[in-house]
Amino acid sequence: MDGREPIRITVRRSDVWLDAVQEAKTKGINGLSPLKVTFLGGCGIPCLADPVYEYITSGKCSSIVVSSDDIPELAMRDTVEKLVAANCTEEIQAVFSEDIAISYLAECGYTQPISTLQWKMKDDIVSTLIDYHLILKVKACMDQFCEGLETLGVGSIVRKNPSVLRQFFVFNEVPIDADMLRSILTLVEGNGDVKLIEDLAYFNFNIFLDECDNGPAGGCCSIQELLEFFTGSGYPPQGFSRKCTISFLHDTTARLPTAATCNLELRLPTCHGEDYSQFRECMMLAIRGCEGFGQS
Repeated sequence: MDGREPIRITVRRSDVWLDAVQEAKTKGINGLSPLKVTFLGGCGIPCLADPVYEYITSGKCSSIVVSSDDIPELAMRDTVEKLVAANCTEEIQAVFSEDIAISYLAECGYTQPISTLQWKMKDDIVSTLIDYHLILKVKACMDQFCEGLETLGVGSIVRKNPSVLRQFFVFNEVPIDADMLRSILTLVEGNGDVKLIEDLAYFNFNIFLDECDNGPAGGCCSIQELLEFFTGSGYPPQGFSRKCTISFLHDTTARLPTAATCNLELRLPTCHGEDYSQFRECMMLAIRGCEGFGQS
């Protein structure tokens, strides 16, 4: 910043910011000195897409191969997929009849009328949209990330061993089935007559889990949808930090399951008794009707 030597802080990953703040107070940091933080332990940051990792390991934009599946923004992905499916000039121009599609193209520097777009330009348009919005637009951020990796020499190690270290950087969705979900669940049960009612609800839940294994093919939601309902995410690359909890709702008016995603808790209704069809209907209604934060 102004010639000062950076102050180095070593923190434990589990309490990164708490440790950093405490260490900063101990060293009397006034906020003006450069700061370098070193993390000890942890399981990597398996959250990057393959194209980002390819750039980190090669340092070249030309080595990045991006498909429409890598596009995180749904509207952008929809625009690209419509372009790929277009079979004539009219269909190409129809894609850009929507304002949002026009804005994507304009950001790339295209200023000509939409009527000048031709079918023979399709491949160039698709590659231009993808290259700009997914690579060039975020290249400065990727370069800054690469620079940070060089602080302790991690960047050079990654470039020398890209295949070995990929698991610590790249997100790979973990397929999960009913048995795997059961293995990460723990029950919070009552006693006596209450337990009998809870056992019925849990019995229904297990039938529902087996149905979810078939997913849409069986007319049910998927295991992934169920997991997202009460955790707010899919199965993390390194697993959850603790087991998920199943508890029970004893209010006779509580027909729908509820969730506490921060606590990884699913609360099952007990009012349905032996009526599985009602239990299933209410589970489906809750899971399919609660998309968005705070809706569970």
